Amino acid sequence: MKLYSVIENCYLDRKDLDDNVICAVIRKNYSNRELCQLIKVFLKGIGNQHSVSGNVVYTLIDLIQWYQEHNEYTFKQQAYIILTILSNWDQINIEVRVELNL
Repeated sequence: MKLYSVIENCYLDRKDLDDNVICAVIRKNYSNRELCQLIKVFLKGIGNQHSVSGNVVYTLIDLIQWYQEHNEYTFKQQAYIILTILSNWDQINIEVRVELNL
């Protein structure tokens, strides 16, 4: 299953899921490269009109650069990526949702 679909399903069922379990499952089944790609898709998907904090957007951009330099993420960075994107997943615009078949 594609990571985007996992995030979508987790977002929809979040009240019934534990954040630690979500992070553990995603870490086990998806690579750091896929997490970096998730950030890129998320940032593209929120576009210019969103209610995501500027600090969050800039941190995610920094994490893309971090991955390009180090080719890995720490557990803390992975958790931040997963939980931040999951919390803001509703900000993805309809065009990107259609592209991702969500």
